[in-house]
Amino acid sequence: MVATSSHVLVVPNRLKATKVADLVQLARANPGRLSYASAGVGTTFHLCAEMFKDATNTFILHVPYRGGGPALTDTLGGQVDMSFPTLAAALPHVKAGTVRALAVTSIERSTLLPDVPTLNEAGLKDFQFTQWLALLAPAGTQPAIVNRLNGALKGALNSSEVREKFQAQAMEAFITTPEEAGKFIAAEAARLSRLIKARGITAN
Repeated sequence: MVATSSHVLVVPNRLKATKVADLVQLARANPGRLSYASAGVGTTFHLCAEMFKDATNTFILHVPYRGGGPALTDTLGGQVDMSFPTLAAALPHVKAGTVRALAVTSIERSTLLPDVPTLNEAGLKDFQFTQWLALLAPAGTQPAIVNRLNGALKGALNSSEVREKFQAQAMEAFITTPEEAGKFIAAEAARLSRLIKARGITAN
């Protein structure tokens, strides 16, 4: 693995919800009346929101956009009621107070938003959804080459220069062995496959 980053549940300032419990209560009291923006069908923004709906047993209308920028812009403007942008995209707007962050989607709080709880802390037990990057090689690549690549990658990820660049993009180094990476990717594929089938998500 290479790096990982959280998404952030944000709502426009006009919405009367200052914590996740408020939002869930509002959604349950008004099924189908609230909406969320995504960067498009099948994007991490979309899957994260559907995982949230599944975990909270709520019906929130999906409004897909052509990219994360327009989705976040309309969240800021209040055209939609919530979205799950990446931490890097949301951070400057949260800091400026133009959008309200209710929770991060990682299992631990972000050092960049230490006062914002995780969804797990907000009552959604074991909720975790993160973006991740991995370095892959063709199937059948010799183990010696894989191990050499992994060693070079670990060296880079442990360098202060790379870590500083990751932090600037709201990402964190994700150091594993090749075997751990394979197990992680397989588990993520299985988990997201179950979500996609359960929520009836199909490509347009």
